[in-house]
Amino acid sequence: MPLNKNALLRYKTLDRCFSSGSTEYTIKRLLDSVNSTLIKEGLYGISLRQLRDDIKTMRELYKAPIEPKVYDHKKCYYTYTDNKFSIFNNGMDEKEFNALRATIEMLAKYRTGNSWLEELLTSLEYRFNIKPNSKKIVAFDENRELKGIEFLSSIIQHAINNKAISYTYRSFRGHEEEYTLHPYYIKQYNGRWFTFGWESKYGRYSNFALDRTVGIKPSAEEFIEEKRIDYEEALKDIIGVTVPENCPSATAIRLKFSKERFPYVLSKPLHSSQQIIDHDEHIIEIKVKRNKELDQIVFSYIPDIEVVSPKDYREYIIEKIETNLNLYKSVQQQA
Repeated sequence: MPLNKNALLRYKTLDRCFSSGSTEYTIKRLLDSVNSTLIKEGLYGISLRQLRDDIKTMRELYKAPIEPKVYDHKKCYYTYTDNKFSIFNNGMDEKEFNALRATIEMLAKYRTGNSWLEELLTSLEYRFNIKPNSKKIVAFDENRELKGIEFLSSIIQHAINNKAISYTYRSFRGHEEEYTLHPYYIKQYNGRWFTFGWESKYGRYSNFALDRTVGIKPSAEEFIEEKRIDYEEALKDIIGVTVPENCPSATAIRLKFSKERFPYVLSKPLHSSQQIIDHDEHIIEIKVKRNKELDQIVFSYIPDIEVVSPKDYREYIIEKIETNLNLYKSVQQQA
């Protein structure tokens, strides 16, 4: 079904007219009904030719049993031969319907200024006769100041359609550079979006943070399909998005927590591999590749966390804590 509001309104109006058992809809009355609906929504009406094309599409694409009924020897009206038929029959039960409504509610707050999402939501709303609730009852943790979010839908479309992107990117030091990216995978972490793919300018796999994206446009470069990396598999052993080059395999990391913090860690696992090693001693184990996001997690739990093993990671964390402590000591001495 076309994904614009005008077409969806036309099909929905025609579907209702053909299902009516009490009103005889001639071609003129059908045209008047469709145009009346469009005008009420602030849209332009359609021609008789467009109406006939819509009827043809409903017959061919949706197998709609539309049949003209002749009366007065030459006039006719149009109806479904099966009055229970509808091109909008969705076959969902109440639980599925409510789940879809909740999803539309969630996505609707991102629709402003996003033509791709606007078309998708309009299609869902009219296809299933669901409208978002104007009363806001759910709050999501979102960064309203997140830069580059306007590029997200276009990046997703390029990845789906196997199209390369000419990508202008600003590093955290403020340097802008243009790359050609072959996007394969998009992931959100800690309120930020990242695009993974093959960057052909330097011939390497890279990931680009959306909030450092300055601009994107289609690239004429032929798309290079990914045949070596399964990103779901490649990212399952890491926390975050940084894939460490010097850590080819996951390591068992044992962490001990304070009595007060331990229940929280159990209710909100650090990683999908988390398991309890000693409940009484409040020790858990995760199997991950060591990266900077793991370090950030560990430091975020200080002073309620202790790295038990492996030894080299424990010593690494001790060194970082001592370095930070020395900073505080130097400030005290200067004072």
